[in-house]
Amino acid sequence: SKYLPFGPLHDVIPYLMLADKSKFATVDGMNQFFRMRNSEETRTGIQKRVETLSQCGESVLSEVQLNEVVNRIIEGTLEYSKGKNFTDSLNLLKDVYAKDEFSNTAVSFSKCKKCEFKTVGDNCAKKSGLEFCFRSQKKWEEVDLTRPNTFEIWNFKKGGPLLEMGKFYLEDLIEEDIVSDPVPGKMAPSERQWIQIEKSRSGDQSIYVDQHNLKNEVSSWKFPLHFIDFETSTVALPFTEGRRPYEQVAFQFSHHQMEADRTVRHVGQTIIDAAGVFPNFEFVRQLKSELCNDEGTIFRYSHHENTILVSIYFQLQASNELDREELCEFIQTITQLKKKESVVKWEGARNMVDLCQVVKDLYYNPLMKGSNSIKAVLPAILGTSVFLQKKYAKSISEIGLSSLNFPSTHVWLSLQDGVVESPYDRLPKLFENWDYYQRKELLSEIEEVSNGGAAMMVYSKLQYQDMNIEERRELVIGLLKYCELDTLAMVMLYEVLREVVF
Repeated sequence: SKYLPFGPLHDVIPYLMLADKSKFATVDGMNQFFRMRNSEETRTGIQKRVETLSQCGESVLSEVQLNEVVNRIIEGTLEYSKGKNFTDSLNLLKDVYAKDEFSNTAVSFSKCKKCEFKTVGDNCAKKSGLEFCFRSQKKWEEVDLTRPNTFEIWNFKKGGPLLEMGKFYLEDLIEEDIVSDPVPGKMAPSERQWIQIEKSRSGDQSIYVDQHNLKNEVSSWKFPLHFIDFETSTVALPFTEGRRPYEQVAFQFSHHQMEADRTVRHVGQTIIDAAGVFPNFEFVRQLKSELCNDEGTIFRYSHHENTILVSIYFQLQASNELDREELCEFIQTITQLKKKESVVKWEGARNMVDLCQVVKDLYYNPLMKGSNSIKAVLPAILGTSVFLQKKYAKSISEIGLSSLNFPSTHVWLSLQDGVVESPYDRLPKLFENWDYYQRKELLSEIEEVSNGGAAMMVYSKLQYQDMNIEERRELVIGLLKYCELDTLAMVMLYEVLREVVF
């Protein structure tokens, strides 16, 4: 037999069970049936909430047979690591682990840039695996740890060949290593990379702005300006009947609005957190009611909001919603779909403006280094804009803002020894005032909402139908505050972009 022998009359045929996007859940609450908790109640931490398999409905999994791969492992013909088959690789890893030795795997630009064992912050007590490898193989000294290197360059795809040539630090690079053909009307990616390198090498902390094109861009935007941000979820086991694995679920948005006189208001928000309720269609209805009262420019940050709305468009097309055509028309008005493989294509007359793309094309702040994430952009603009520092160091009431979630006394930023503390770091912790016994009963086991991953996790916990009202309220408050800050961060970015060109 080619398969693993299991007794004289049996073969073992290997399979993987994977979530199948073509299948639909036939029951609600599949996510609640087997829970993993940091609990002393069970040995495994798994809490079973169903008695029979039939209660789980029809499976959303499919079998994938692995005969070929397993046979190659048994025969020793599957290369698992460079020059070694699976068995040899496994034995090597086993010996390295047993002897507690350094494996000395060769450093690689693409792999090391994504290293999971980098320490964060100067005062981190944990050891850095990345640092250890480079000390061992590249003979890094203490001074080399702080020298700006090619890992810091935004969207850099030439790092591998340059590392092999011995060029790893920014001071080693020349313009010919980086810059390719220019792109009319904006910074080409390679031009932006070279700007970052030059500023880092010279210690120049000034902002680079394509004044002409940015001014034209900002001047084209129409008041009132709308800033929106979504919180979404994509899970392997659907929360509700009739949905597929890994289907997009949109459960929350925040909406700030700026008038022509620069007045800023937090005018709207929605969160649909009820367990067992598919939120997408009601989500779009409420978004439509927020944005269809004028023709003002709508802003998003990065492609996420566009992707989500396009996904909901196709969900609506497959639905029986009475207002599906009206909602689909609204989605097409404010989004774009240009994929070559798509049967339908469109670009809405009021297509959302991607502020992330504006930053990539026309603006560079050295404090951002190689990241264009709003979490990196916000501290950078706050650290360099005196206007923002003066404005947002005041309380909400002093600024004249409105907020749907924060008290009028809340202050968005703090300067400590000239360094701006990110507003995301000032978001309140969850369950701060709860005592030990209250915390022990929590189903969520989440301490803060300060990024999209945490927001997605909170929503998954809110799908527990037996969560008590007090815990649910605390989680919802955390989500609302986090999402409000995301759209306010976009407002701050707009204010900076306008400030530097007018």
